[in-house]
Amino acid sequence: MMRIATGIISILLSIFIGIQSCAVYVGGSLGSHKGLAGSGALGIFVALHFMIGGAFAFQLPKVSMIIFAFSALLAYAAASGSSFSDMYIWGFVSIGLATMSYFAVKQSKKQSAVPAQPSVVAQPPSGQEDAAGKLEELRKMLDSNLITQDEYDRKKSEILSKIS
Repeated sequence: MMRIATGIISILLSIFIGIQSCAVYVGGSLGSHKGLAGSGALGIFVALHFMIGGAFAFQLPKVSMIIFAFSALLAYAAASGSSFSDMYIWGFVSIGLATMSYFAVKQSKKQSAVPAQPSVVAQPPSGQEDAAGKLEELRKMLDSNLITQDEYDRKKSEILSKIS
C-alpha cells in the first residue's frame, strides 16, 4: 500500500513541480536573470526525477528511494544558488518520498517473510466423496428406470457399508 501511495503522490507532484519550474525558467530567461533560469531548469530535472521515482515506486521501491534522494540533492542545489526558494520545499518533499519508499521496502520484506497460510476448507474424506458420487449416480439410474428399486437398495447398502 505504501508503494502505491508513494507512486501516486510523486507523479502528481511531478506535474505541479514541472509546471512551476517551467514558469520560473521562462520568467528567469525573459528577465535576463540567469540564476533563476538555471534553477528553473534544475527544477524541471527534479520534476522528471519525481516522475521516474514515482514510476519505480510501484515495483522497485529501492530504486525509487535512490532517485528521490538524488532529487533532494538537486533541489537543494537549485535552491541554494538562486531566489527559487520553493526548491527547498521540494527537497524536503523528496526526502519524505524517499522515506516512504524505504518503508515500502521494509513492508514488502515483512510480507515476503511471512509464509502464506493455506486456506482450510472442510472436505469430506475421499471415500465419502466417492460414495456420495456413486449414490448420486445410482439415484439417477433409478430415476431413469435403468435399475430396479431392489437393485438400488442393494447397491446403496453396499456403498454405505464400505464407508462405515
